[in-house]
Amino acid sequence: MSVLLRLQEDVSLDIPLTRQGLWDLFFSSNDTAAVTLMWVMMELISCLRPMRRLQCELRNGA
Repeated sequence: MSVLLRLQEDVSLDIPLTRQGLWDLFFSSNDTAAVTLMWVMMELISCLRPMRRLQCELRNGA
């Protein structure tokens, strides 16, 4: 983080680093991960064969 804050002061960068840009960089991945997990769960619920296979793998520790 300290490196990014130092880079923020560098005026020679092609793309300026703003506080909002740094915020988006660190916290946008949380939303992406949540959406991806929701999509995976919806697919597993609608497709029983892969869901059963996953359940079997999780129970057997494989």
